[in-house]
Amino acid sequence: MDFQAEFNKKLKELLSKKKDNSRIMSTIEYETVIELLTSEPEIKSSKYYYYKKNFTTIIIENVTKIAKVFPTGEVKIVLPMEKIFSIIDEAHKNIGHGGERKTFLEINRKYVNISQECVAIYIKFCSICQAKHQRIARTGLVTKPVRSHELFERAQVDLIDMQSLPDKDFKWILNYQDHFTKFSILRSLKSKKAEETAKELLDIFLHFGAPSILQSDNGREFTATIIKEVVSMWPECKLINGRPRHPQSQGSIERSNDVVKTKLFAWMSEQKSKKWSVGIKFVMFQMNRSVHRILKTSPYEAMFGQAPRVGLSTNITQSILEEGEYEDIDANGNNHGATSAQLRLFSPSTSQSQQVSDYDFICHICFEPTSGAHTCMGCKKPVHAICGDNVGEEGYGTQILCHRCVVNKKRAHDRDMADEGQSQQAEKMCQKSSLTLPKLEIGDNVRLQIPKVDRGPADPKNLIAIVLEEVRDGLYRIGTKMGQLKSNYGRMALDKCEIFFSLDDVPDKIITLREAVREEFTGQGIVKCECKQKCDNNRCKCKRSNLKCNSKCHNSSTCKNK
Repeated sequence: MDFQAEFNKKLKELLSKKKDNSRIMSTIEYETVIELLTSEPEIKSSKYYYYKKNFTTIIIENVTKIAKVFPTGEVKIVLPMEKIFSIIDEAHKNIGHGGERKTFLEINRKYVNISQECVAIYIKFCSICQAKHQRIARTGLVTKPVRSHELFERAQVDLIDMQSLPDKDFKWILNYQDHFTKFSILRSLKSKKAEETAKELLDIFLHFGAPSILQSDNGREFTATIIKEVVSMWPECKLINGRPRHPQSQGSIERSNDVVKTKLFAWMSEQKSKKWSVGIKFVMFQMNRSVHRILKTSPYEAMFGQAPRVGLSTNITQSILEEGEYEDIDANGNNHGATSAQLRLFSPSTSQSQQVSDYDFICHICFEPTSGAHTCMGCKKPVHAICGDNVGEEGYGTQILCHRCVVNKKRAHDRDMADEGQSQQAEKMCQKSSLTLPKLEIGDNVRLQIPKVDRGPADPKNLIAIVLEEVRDGLYRIGTKMGQLKSNYGRMALDKCEIFFSLDDVPDKIITLREAVREEFTGQGIVKCECKQKCDNNRCKCKRSNLKCNSKCHNSSTCKNK
């Protein structure tokens, strides 16, 4: 590809937007100005006086050039458009591919009509600069939000590292979250071994049921065989792992981890205790009972259909408080203060046939006899008027919704609100992202950030790649000059850049990102060990690789491989 021609094209587009572009001229215009400065025309125009006042001519290596003399006596050369690319290219390489500002200052020592905007255009066509470009962090942008539409459709699980603040033998926190209701379950762990993690997951599954999709990161504690065996007990449950070193793929649980740590710090400060293994139980309840911004209700209500019963006033029913009846059980076990409904439950000797003798129906809420005057509109079962909520005018045959149906209706309403809230948030995020991240086309060149563990100390931060195919909305298959990458990448991971190579330059072979980096650059990666001994045998990963232990390894002072 002729980068100089592309540069000149972009430069002309830039100049067309400028009002005064007299300092950047074509070669023909440049020679015309030289002739104007070196001659005395009979008819002198305003243009002649302008150039005579501001510019002069100098001869360098038998070539006449236009120059500008400053009041300080400094002389700088004016260049024609066709020479700008080569001058920027030479200055940029002389300073070791510096940035826009450094390249501009280097050029500005000798030349007067090359602006920083011209340098910025050139750098877009420099493949080395595009590879080492520092990627700007993008927050709040997502091309395809993770969505759930019902309870236990998807759950996310992650571990929080508490090794720096151990509570006796406990060093980790397992955070399990239902993605739809945001209901969180926290468990303290002694280690992050797969066996212990699987045990806690099994306990959660047996209490609440397994989700259709269990999503986790790529840690060993979640990719181990034992986890897959636990999940296999529920054939309909699918285990998926996020892309390595890409926590954005499960942003909901990552944000939940931050909330856990924040609330746990507050609890420990208030209680003046470091027993966080106890504190996470209170933190879990606090998180689940607080109203969620997106759901517009609390995770507890979205899960169970009613507010959590907190305090004495909500634990004791209003009817008991009004009647003033309390349990008074004597030595013989007789309950002298219980209500008739409670007596019926505690007194199996009472014959149901005797209770029903005067009535033909039993209220399915309190199990007391009823005349059948009221029937629940929801479940169509007989119910007392006081065992439900009126939905019409009072009187005989009043329309009643029993307490169970009221709870079910509220639960359905809360879940509908949760679904609507998530849909609105997803739509808002997609609208914002579509403005910032336009859709990529097949053949577009992009920058792909190389993780630290996949690149050597002298390798650039990015790999130049090309879009081969859009697998689905916002997910792309890309290729490099070394081959087609095995993994697919979302729009968030790709930055569009200028064209450096075409689809014909991509070999027909599948490689990993690490292999591509190794072939094009050096691709060392970070080798580190976590030995607790002296690192004096081949069990040590560093020693086995003929490397010295570094600051990323253990903190042991007994290491002999330094």
